[in-house]
Amino acid sequence: MWPMDTTTALVALPASTPATACPALSLAHAALHRREVAVGASLTVLAGRLWITLHGDPDDHFVAAGQGWTATRAGRCVIQGDADGAAASLWRWTA
Repeated sequence: MWPMDTTTALVALPASTPATACPALSLAHAALHRREVAVGASLTVLAGRLWITLHGDPDDHFVAAGQGWTATRAGRCVIQGDADGAAASLWRWTA
């Protein structure tokens, strides 16, 4: 069975929008989320762990609850739920 795949377009929020106003997103273990991101796009993991890859970035990033990640270049970002035993990973885009 293939992982669930959710793809979203980049959504621009006003700069004055507080991070807490952005909806929290959830991914089941091994589910995928794809998004085009701009330089400086960032997220904070609220629960579980995410595996993040960014087109052109030679490194993969594992980001756990309480940690954040910021895109160093624009491009296609693929996020996979890596809840490590949890039912799902939960995160919020913060910029």
